[in-house]
Amino acid sequence: SLKQLLEWTPEKIQDYCKDITQDAVKEFRALGCFVEDENYRGHHMFGVYLPKHIDLELLKAKFEEENIYLSVRGNSIRIAAHLFNSKTDLEKVLQCIQSV
Repeated sequence: SLKQLLEWTPEKIQDYCKDITQDAVKEFRALGCFVEDENYRGHHMFGVYLPKHIDLELLKAKFEEENIYLSVRGNSIRIAAHLFNSKTDLEKVLQCIQSV
């Protein structure tokens, strides 16, 4: 696994994660969510602070229904993007938030 990591390089992994998350981050913000500026967070893991009117129990149920696995922390979700993720995965997260 270390040989693979050296081949991919941490920089390229961050670039990939930035590529698949940057549009979603804009959409999260358009929905009234707070996402820290990219200068102060990683692209592979970040928090999305949800608007107060979001029903967290309903949202968790929606994530489960859609087979989306992420961490709900208080009034926020933690997204951990990885190389097996795609923009489509983040679009599914956005659709769940929009639906509640």
